[in-house]
Amino acid sequence: MISSGERLSVRRGSVFVRRRFCVVVLIGVGLISLHSAIAHAHGVSPAEMTVVVRAGDTLWGLGERYAPPTVDLRHWVYATERLNELRSSLLIPGETLRLPR
Repeated sequence: MISSGERLSVRRGSVFVRRRFCVVVLIGVGLISLHSAIAHAHGVSPAEMTVVVRAGDTLWGLGERYAPPTVDLRHWVYATERLNELRSSLLIPGETLRLPR
């Protein structure tokens, strides 16, 4: 038969495990929120990256370098044009572009 002292000890142990789990989850959520806030403050979402245009760069060339291999380059170029509100495909060396991932 289990004594009341043993039962209390088991109950305290499970409460301790639950509290520790909650603390770990809260820390994880906090870190994710912090990462999002930092990315938002810099104007870049986690689904984007930035690149500085070099002489001779084109949207197609950037797409070949940075677009995921499973993405159709036509869609990637179009998404890059929209993301940066480009009115032409002419890129100016030194300008910063946001690229979709």
